[in-house]
Parts: sequence; structure tokens; C-alpha cells
Amino acid sequence: MRSEMVALSLLLASFVGVNSKQFVSTHADGVQLRGSSRLSPAWDYSSHGNNWYQVNAQCNGVQQSPINVSEAWASPGSTTLFYRFPIIDKPVAMTTDGRVLRALIDLPETNNAAENAAGTISLGNYYPAQITHTYKLRRIEVHTPSEHTFNQGQRVPLELQLVHEGGDGADGEGGHIAIVSIGFHAGTPEQTSRFLDALRQGGLPNITGTQTLVNRQSPAELDFQELFGAKVGTPSGSLASFNQYWGSLTTPPCSVNMNWFVRSASIPASREAIIDFQDALMAVSSLAQGHAGNDREFQQVLGRNVTVLAAKDANSKDAPLGVNATFEMNAGAAQDAQQAANTALGGLLSGGGPELTAQEELQYHGYMAPAGSSGQSAATSVANGVTQGSEKTVCLQNLAMAYEELAASQTRKKTECDAADVAEQAYLAAKAAGNDPASLQAAAARDSQKALCTAETDTLAALTAQSASEKAQCDALKAK
Repeated sequence: MRSEMVALSLLLASFVGVNSKQFVSTHADGVQLRGSSRLSPAWDYSSHGNNWYQVNAQCNGVQQSPINVSEAWASPGSTTLFYRFPIIDKPVAMTTDGRVLRALIDLPETNNAAENAAGTISLGNYYPAQITHTYKLRRIEVHTPSEHTFNQGQRVPLELQLVHEGGDGADGEGGHIAIVSIGFHAGTPEQTSRFLDALRQGGLPNITGTQTLVNRQSPAELDFQELFGAKVGTPSGSLASFNQYWGSLTTPPCSVNMNWFVRSASIPASREAIIDFQDALMAVSSLAQGHAGNDREFQQVLGRNVTVLAAKDANSKDAPLGVNATFEMNAGAAQDAQQAANTALGGLLSGGGPELTAQEELQYHGYMAPAGSSGQSAATSVANGVTQGSEKTVCLQNLAMAYEELAASQTRKKTECDAADVAEQAYLAAKAAGNDPASLQAAAARDSQKALCTAETDTLAALTAQSASEKAQCDALKAK
């Protein structure tokens, strides 16, 4: 199936004449996006961007990027950077305009406005209930050497910039830009980056205005966990840290008010992968450059601060339980909830009618469709002869649901608070070692994890009160 998609994409590309097209367009405020053949004004990296004010005066203004992150005053943030990305196993178009390599993440949007098929990043204290901003991934840009610094002030051979578009709230509307910066260094012979390997698998374009298809053949895939997850070998429960600051595009028109998230530590990759990207950019670079690379020089910090945020996978514990959860997990939770409710009511659940099996419980709560229901409601299937209008039946069903939610909340609270304990120990260890940068990052991760623990504790308290209320109602009905 995947090979057929590649063949179809190549056929369409040849039909429209890709060699004569530019694969970028211009956003309303000058931000380059996809879909237009309009050429942007001439500029190159011959002076590392020092002469770009001739293209756009804004390039000589304030709040410009990139910066040496280590020169900015850093403080721990009070929010978390949540990331939610699917694994992309479809071909991706890689384009070049002679200055920047761009991977166009052109996957169809989902029906849920808060999600994008290519993935999102979100800011908030708890996902998805307490989210202030959401940004949807649009493209990935490649720069070599890196434009930002990593590992406490080091420039590394390669930087990926994940350009997102979004805005206020969980729906990600508003047209604002957020850019995630990931650095790569040459690792040991055993260390490779599957993400970078997939991003070059199929060949990189080496002629201006052309495109290739990368990530073309299995087992290649773009797994964003590599970019946002904790460093390999760190203790369980560790979170990667990102430095957030406000800056600009690093290419003309140098538009400002860009929300940057620069990963603190770079990621190892093979030398071969790094060289492939360097060669592709060298092949299309201006003859006037006189040097390799497409990096803009550091811009003045000018009093800007960096906020250190912990990154957390929104696909894990914080995501709401839904129809895609595994049956085994839901069945176990349902059985525990049913038994707890039955015990609390002195066996009324099994005595007042046929006992609900775990599968029926799941069907009733919408976790899976009733077997052979053919449109029949789950409630009808679960009733199995019990009068639907009975207050006792409805009360028992509500109580079972309340206990199920309570059991899930207890598990989440334990997980988050255990992780908070681990984060606290990591902070104390870094502080004791006298490593100020590491202790600052550890403090941000600790504070973020403590906030998640507090949120889960509050949720558990609310669900406990709800369960007690439901039980009191059922007790009253039992006494009649």
C-alpha cells in the first residue's frame, strides 16, 4: 500500500512539473507557508544574514532570532509543554528553495478542531482540561550548523525547526506561530537518529525548486517521541526540558512575535545522516556564500528571558480514556468498579437484577459497541431484562460509572505523584552536585510534575465526593 502511495505521488509530481514550482507561500504577516509559486525576494547566507535589512528592515529590528540561549536569564516555568503527535509512516515531500530544506507535513485535519493529523503542541497545566494555547505542526525546516545553542551554549552540526501554527485555547485557532528547535550532534557509531534517517530516506533534493519524497519505505517512520522525550538512559519519569522565549523568524521577512521552544539538550545522530543534509544544502547554496551552511548569526538578547518548561506526552496518562483504549485496561477497571459498587451496596448490584459483566459495563459506557447490536443502544444491551425505567437500575449504573472513574483517577494520581517524587530527587541530586544549569532544568521539571500531582489530587477528591453522593442516593432507594 505504501509503495502505491509513493508511485501515485511521483506521478502527480511529474504531471504538475515540480521542477518549475516553489513549494512555499506567504502568510498574511509574511510568514512563509505552503502552496504558492510566488518567488520571495532574493537573499542568501553570504553574510549570515547581516545584509537582510536590505530585503526587509524588520531584520535589523529587535526581538530577533536566533539567540545564544545560554546568554539569556532563565527561570522555571509554571506551565507544561504538552506534545501530541502520531507516528507518520506515509511519504513526506522534502523541498528546497536554494536556501532551506523543508519537509511539508501535509496530512488531512481530523474532525476534532483541537487536534491535527500531523500533531500539536499545547501549553497549560493539565491536558486537555487546562490548556491555554495549542499549535498545529505545518512543516519542518533544516539548518546546518545549528542556529540556536544547546547543552549550555554549544552550537551543534544540525538543527530541525518544527513550525507550528495556532493560537489561544485548545482549538489552536488564531494564526500565531510557534517553532520547536531540536539540535543534533554526531554520536558514537552505535548512536543513530531514526527520525533523521527517515527524513532523508528516499534522497534529499539537490536542485533549487525541486522536491523528493522521503520516509518512503518501511521501516522508516517519523516518531516525534525521539524529539520531545527524555534523553535515552535517564531515570524513569524524567522529562525533557525546553527553553521558551519570544523571537522572530530566522529568515526574511524576520517577522517577530514567534514563540520559540528550544530543546535544552541535543540529540545524537549518525555522522552519515548529518553529512547528507549538509551536502544537500551545499549543493543549492549561493556561489557568493564562500562558506557552507544556512545559519543566521546570533541576535542580541536585549534583556529577553528564557522560561524553562518540561515536555510531557499528551498521548499518555493525561489523555482522556476513550474508544481507542485497549479492552484489557478498560475491562479490568470496569470489573474493579463493579465489584467495589457491589460491595458498597451489600450485594444489591447482583441481587437486584442480572449482574453486569465487564464487557457489558464497557458497552454501556460507550467504550465498545455491543456484539451484534447493529445499531442497538448499549443501554438496551446491558439491561438484559431489567426494567429501564427503574430508578434503582439507573442509580446502580451511575454508581458503577462513578466507581470506575474513581479507580482510574486513583491510578493517575499515584502515577503523577510518584513521578513528582522522582523529579524532586533528581532536583536534589543536581543541586547537591552544584550543577546550576542542570538544577534549574530539574527544578522546572519538578514544579511541572508537582502541578500535575496536585491537579490529579484535586480531581480524585472531587470524584470521591461524587461517588459518595451517588452511593447515598442508591442507599436511599434500597431502603424503600
